[in-house]
Amino acid sequence: MSERWDRYADAYAAWSRRQTQPHAMDALKKLEIENGRHAIALLDVASGDGAFVRLVVDQLRQRAHSTIVATDYSAGMIRILDSYVKDNALGDIVQTRVMDGQKLEFSDSSFDHVSCIFGVFLMNDGWACLSEMRRVLKPQGTAVFTTWNTTYLSDLLLAALVTVNPVSAAEHISSKCTAASLRERTWTNPDWLVQTCTSVIGFSNVQVDVQVHKTRLFKTEVDGFVDMLLSGPGVQALMSTEGWHREEDARSAKEGLVKVLNALVKEDEFIELVKRPHRPRNLNAAITVVGLTAGLSLLFLSLNSESRMRPGSLTDECPRHLSPPSLANSIYVETRPRLFNELSKSLDASPHILLVPSAPRPLHAESDSEYSGWKQTANVKYLLDDYPIGGGLVALTRCLQNCTDPYSLSIYLPVQTEREDVFMGAFPSAADLIKQYRVSNVYAVTQLAEHLAPFAKAGVLSTVPTPVLFESLPTYVTQEIVDGGVNVQYSSDAVQSFHRARFVKTEMELERLIFASRLAGWVHAGVAEYIYKSKSVSENDLYTEFVRLSSLCGGDLQAYPPIVGAGPNGAVLHYRTGASHASAHAKIQPNAFVLIDAAPEYAGYTSDLTRTYVRGGKGSGKGMFECSHHAGKRNGWTREMKEVYGIVERVQQRFIDAYALGADWSALNSDFFSNFTSELIQAGFIVGVTLQEAIDLRAASVFMPHGLGHPVGLEVHDPTPTVFLAGSSAKSMKLLGNQTLGLAATAEYWSWAKTQKPQLYNSELSSYQVFKGHIATVEPGIYFIPKLLESVRKDSRGDCINWAKIDGGNYVAMGGVRIEDVVMFGHDGVKRVITRE
Repeated sequence: MSERWDRYADAYAAWSRRQTQPHAMDALKKLEIENGRHAIALLDVASGDGAFVRLVVDQLRQRAHSTIVATDYSAGMIRILDSYVKDNALGDIVQTRVMDGQKLEFSDSSFDHVSCIFGVFLMNDGWACLSEMRRVLKPQGTAVFTTWNTTYLSDLLLAALVTVNPVSAAEHISSKCTAASLRERTWTNPDWLVQTCTSVIGFSNVQVDVQVHKTRLFKTEVDGFVDMLLSGPGVQALMSTEGWHREEDARSAKEGLVKVLNALVKEDEFIELVKRPHRPRNLNAAITVVGLTAGLSLLFLSLNSESRMRPGSLTDECPRHLSPPSLANSIYVETRPRLFNELSKSLDASPHILLVPSAPRPLHAESDSEYSGWKQTANVKYLLDDYPIGGGLVALTRCLQNCTDPYSLSIYLPVQTEREDVFMGAFPSAADLIKQYRVSNVYAVTQLAEHLAPFAKAGVLSTVPTPVLFESLPTYVTQEIVDGGVNVQYSSDAVQSFHRARFVKTEMELERLIFASRLAGWVHAGVAEYIYKSKSVSENDLYTEFVRLSSLCGGDLQAYPPIVGAGPNGAVLHYRTGASHASAHAKIQPNAFVLIDAAPEYAGYTSDLTRTYVRGGKGSGKGMFECSHHAGKRNGWTREMKEVYGIVERVQQRFIDAYALGADWSALNSDFFSNFTSELIQAGFIVGVTLQEAIDLRAASVFMPHGLGHPVGLEVHDPTPTVFLAGSSAKSMKLLGNQTLGLAATAEYWSWAKTQKPQLYNSELSSYQVFKGHIATVEPGIYFIPKLLESVRKDSRGDCINWAKIDGGNYVAMGGVRIEDVVMFGHDGVKRVITRE
């Protein structure tokens, strides 16, 4: 096939550039590489004679050490481009290679930008080309490709060939040209391109623009133009098959095409090859498609929808690129050795037993029905992986002699009645549980008191205070334990061993976390599509669509109840969507922020992702929403919306840029809050004080009353070990030590938990160096919370807040903006923003 393109190269070059170059210019503008000075690497796939390369070299000259690699399947095309490079002394900027765009010979994440101008739809598998473009594109890079938005020329050519040789066409055209024509028709469908580029190829967001450029074909050029069409590789391949007489049939086809084109000219001296609806001159309007990987999100597409779309009509299957990681091996293969190592360092080598309760399944008050959304505790999941039995506990017994592992594990099953066996399902046999979870023994929880008795003096430890532990046990069992003189000690050392082990993720854990975050990104894109195609929508609509899409790719429970807050509801940090029937089903009004903070779990591992959207109002198109995450022109946005969102967007990206291996996490947070405070001062929200004075006053907390982020893992707020909760933050955390906590200590414990436990997840208090296996959220926001603003007016921070600006604008009605992503370093040392992949 490449030989035919080689022979076609000169004819193509003579005619194509003036048609394709205006669209290549449009594509170049999408890359926005004229701004900035740092070096970039750009790949141009299916370069042809170099229409795009010839445009981009001037801009790359402004960026020292920048390069563009131009590839094409045809050596003939590369020959023409090489000649241009040599004649213009561009060898230091332009490199050329003969290469199949469907199998790019470059490493992953090699280029800042990738382009393909009128190439993908001509390949045998254009989607393979786009997948390859996606693969070699760096995180935060941009890909752009163009395709024609009309099939008029191909249909005209096909009709001419059928007329010339109808017999052979019946066999060959239907299987070759017709298939190609249908493929081209698909490439002309903007809606289909958006959905497929997002859900199948994996670009984080997609923007589609239809650009029209007039290219005049003069009457004197018709003959040469038709010769170019007929010399194309597809036509030549068809005419080389049996039943075709190349010269004779080509001559007849040319006569027919020339006659048609001349008839279109009529009294004019030229044809405008331009899209004109309902007229047969739709030959040269193009669709420019911009796809982006993590970091840049230009998802805005005006769609007129006269009827409300059923959510299921949008996406009903998981895309191929979101293949979930294998669950053939349980995570405890990697997690138990880490935990045992930490426990061995923290706890005495004397005999002891450590109790880890399984989450009970509580009933509604005055009802026999369970609460929905039950989840297993994180520590039990860390020990056993997928363990769906609620209640009871797991016991770790210290082994001192002839041990394969420092601890042996036993499962204590909760008491279950015959009725519960019928309604809830019986437990697996002890033999099956031992085999599946690789534990030493399986007991009934009724045997617990007897088994704890030998450890009464040596030590019975628990990862939770006694009141919490006893919630997982029948009352008569807990009474037996107390009557037997067994003192169950809450062990902070054991808890911290779990936290230290869980803080650095294993390879298998990262696989699940990466998939959960990539799935979250895809689901958000799907919800955005539902928003775009809906004439009206409510918070509850978006909530249920998010849950539905999550399940398509193996998402289990939501990592937390999805937060969907429109307008002022977006300023409620943990807004309970659906708690109020009226607000849940109210139609979201135009020009309102819609904050969606939601993410699914995968096999017990979580993500945490927030995007803020705006429903377009007057002038934005019916039913149009725009994703506020890099939302292009942001039509329908008020000045206040652009101002607030711009601040959040900038400060988040600066943090992500600074996030690096070995970086001090506390310093990163301090720099963020300094930068954030500076932005608020520049915007006029904070006035009358210096930057340092504003920082000392914590004035920024008026607008962002939460930390910047937190670790993620088995819990959406995975804890930070307390050893990292001091240092440069100059703060410490008071924890309950190793002590016996009786039932009377319940109030004390819950008082501590409410005030102190959240600090385990506050990145502002953490001090450590970023390491391989680190994963955390970055979630800046700006909110206008009426109750908080009312309180601040009365305290020391109130004197530096520009109340005239807040009261005079539409900020409180706007609600809030949050952008949240998950960043990580794998054990290969590569930084990733996995929610944008």
